[in-house]
Amino acid sequence: MKKKQMQPVQVSQKTKITIAEKISVLVMMFASLSLAVGLVAGLIQELAPTSMLQLQRTTEELFEDFRGTFGDNWEVEWRLINRKKLPSVLKGDSIDIATLLSPKMVGKDNIDEISRQFLSEQKDFLKLDIKNLKTYRTFTSEGESVADVNDIQIIHYQQHYQDIPVHNALVTVAYNGDKLVYYKSSNYPDVTVDTVPTLSKETIIQHAKDYETGVSKAVLPPRTAKDMVDFQESIYHPFVEHYPSSRGSGFKGVSEDDLILQNSTLEIYPLFNQGVTNYHLAWRLDFELIKDPLSKPIYYLDAHNGNLLAREDSIFYQASTGYISGNVAGLIYPEYPDPSVPTTIVQFSNNEVGVVGVSTETDNNGQYSLDVLEVPQTLSSELKGSYVDVDNASQDDSL
Repeated sequence: MKKKQMQPVQVSQKTKITIAEKISVLVMMFASLSLAVGLVAGLIQELAPTSMLQLQRTTEELFEDFRGTFGDNWEVEWRLINRKKLPSVLKGDSIDIATLLSPKMVGKDNIDEISRQFLSEQKDFLKLDIKNLKTYRTFTSEGESVADVNDIQIIHYQQHYQDIPVHNALVTVAYNGDKLVYYKSSNYPDVTVDTVPTLSKETIIQHAKDYETGVSKAVLPPRTAKDMVDFQESIYHPFVEHYPSSRGSGFKGVSEDDLILQNSTLEIYPLFNQGVTNYHLAWRLDFELIKDPLSKPIYYLDAHNGNLLAREDSIFYQASTGYISGNVAGLIYPEYPDPSVPTTIVQFSNNEVGVVGVSTETDNNGQYSLDVLEVPQTLSSELKGSYVDVDNASQDDSL
């Protein structure tokens, strides 16, 4: 007779846990989680590359590092983009290019390589994304452009966002001989925008024509006075007018037959309003010369909603980069000051004209021309030249 085997019996026992005990368990769990997060954060910080750690440092601190490496005489000019301070200009000292690469001189064959090396090493301080910079223009003393004075070499880069150029976003590096002596940037480090147009190009072109002919009463976006100052300081073409002149109630527009499209391109257009920079995908439309009234308009319209962002007129009377020219003349009494005698316009020859660091004298017809490294510039002229210097003891020099 077989004995029945005893089967193990599973016994479940319910244990009552008080609310206080539950809270205690949760606290222990959170404490363990916090400890784990702390350990992970510490490990990340130890393994983090230098560039990641530099993000935690201020731009001013990074500039002091720059001066510590390349010299205390370097000066910086700042610009604000969305309330973030960015280095706009570096000047006042020099960097031996041998510290960047091995060549002894800068030329058209190596200026891009040397410049990219410098920009790459300083990308955290300068807030640059090197891969988005494309060579825009190069001036060298080997005969391509600019005067062959002091072996000055200059390279300009154009910022792009997803292969679309950012409006007037340029980075410039300049050299004198074997020294890097100047840096300037209007780069935008925080560009974000949808790069696929919503409206067709044909629709955008018609919007521009409607405005130029007076059919549309579109109004340019408002900007504060401070925004306009910041805007002018951030671009490389300050002589272009960003508000249409003679657009009062009496404006009748031009004939649509006179509006012939010359070129159209997509750009990322930064728009300043109340201290904030917003980015727009824009169609830039360049029209051919209009004879009456004389103008050559350029339109920037939002590619998503068709809004007018800016209208420029590319007819102006001063070059926007590297070159300034003009004429000096004045009203002169023929013999002696006498209000009853009509004055005569006289061209001032041998008259000193200059900007900071560069000066010249007018020729026999009062004409002058100056090569400059950067714009905008403040042009000054005194009643002074090779033969005479007119001073007023009781006032500042005549300008």
